[in-house]
Amino acid sequence: MLEYRSMKITKFGHACLLIEEGKLRILMDPGNFCATPDVADIDVILITHEHDDHCFLASIKTVLEKNPRAEIITHEAVGKKLATIGAPYTPIKDGETIERKGVLISSHGSQHARIHQDIPILANTGFRFNGK
Repeated sequence: MLEYRSMKITKFGHACLLIEEGKLRILMDPGNFCATPDVADIDVILITHEHDDHCFLASIKTVLEKNPRAEIITHEAVGKKLATIGAPYTPIKDGETIERKGVLISSHGSQHARIHQDIPILANTGFRFNGK
């Protein structure tokens, strides 16, 4: 667990993080390279990109069952994937900022790094919270 001023980060494996900033509880990148975290009181689910290790639909469904009021915030490419399970989302684009419970969530970047020449480059975003 890492604490940065008021921010608390718990890592569940590979890319999945619980970020607590102020009164906001954020689950980020629930993917298939770790067990689905058993977490409650999630306000926001952030997803950086559509690879299954960051956006595993079965994990997202499980998290939403326990947190039916959680809002998914991501970009349109992930939104298309979420539509296959009927999960609504709030779109965010590179350079945009959304405020939730007094926390500014800003999106940075638009493309995933090249992994291999045979794998297409996808949309990707990083996030900052109150500038952190």
